[in-house]
Amino acid sequence: NLNIGRNRLFEWLRDNNYLLSHDKHKNEPYQKYVDNGWFVVREYTYNTAYGEQIGTKTYVTGKGQMGIIEKLRKDFI
Repeated sequence: NLNIGRNRLFEWLRDNNYLLSHDKHKNEPYQKYVDNGWFVVREYTYNTAYGEQIGTKTYVTGKGQMGIIEKLRKDFI
């Protein structure tokens, strides 16, 4: 029953210091939340005109989903 979309969710995660805010397109979590099991960061490679590049993708774990939902309920309900 939370009325929040993707963009507002990521903004909230950055504003509440779950994700680093220096680059809003990367969405990298703070290390303490990776260590707590809320997020997993995976590296991947992709090809560009300049050669192979390495990128990262952040995934929210089940534990992270439950924790974030509880925090969101406190702020939005």
